[in-house]
Amino acid sequence: MAKRSNLANAWKSERLVYRAVEDDDEDKLSLLELNDGEPSGMAMLNIKPLAPGNKTSSDKFLTWAKGALILAFVCLPPEENQDQKAEGGEKKKPRPKPIGFLVMWYSRGAESAHHRTAEMGFGFGPQHRGKGYGTEAINWLLDWGFMRMGLHRVGLQAFEYNPEAIRLYKRLGFVEEGREREALLFERKWYDLVHMGMLEHEWEKLRELGK
Repeated sequence: MAKRSNLANAWKSERLVYRAVEDDDEDKLSLLELNDGEPSGMAMLNIKPLAPGNKTSSDKFLTWAKGALILAFVCLPPEENQDQKAEGGEKKKPRPKPIGFLVMWYSRGAESAHHRTAEMGFGFGPQHRGKGYGTEAINWLLDWGFMRMGLHRVGLQAFEYNPEAIRLYKRLGFVEEGREREALLFERKWYDLVHMGMLEHEWEKLRELGK
């Protein structure tokens, strides 16, 4: 959790850095690859029909995300010796390459901001799953939401057919709040949509604040 004394590292965690998603072709392609570019990831984290994404779907997501609290790429920090030469021969740091993304938005739109309740979502490329990056990034986003934005509740949706994700969310401190029974059709079987959430005082307890 960031404190006043280390605000310079507010957009970093132990192994990762977080940066804005730019409105350019490079970042749009990265977002498309992370959000719609790989079927197993799409199926486990998205309820859209399982079909290849295209630039239009990426543009629609970016348009929607303009109203979000935050949309950020999760990146590995660039190597110290990876300076790139800009015009005029000057060196500049390369843009950190995304391995995933995070998004958080008010649950019922900006007009509900006074309720201080938000939802979160994320996605990671297949080669960077199973390495603890998701845990690290979700914890960073929770800290950002509760500490920087003053949220009272952060929620997410999980799918019954993805029990590994549900176990991860519970380890992180999320509580199952309810289910929409047989709301999801996956591979010709019906599954529950699981609603999970974390309250401000639960986050404070996890971070041992006030002790």
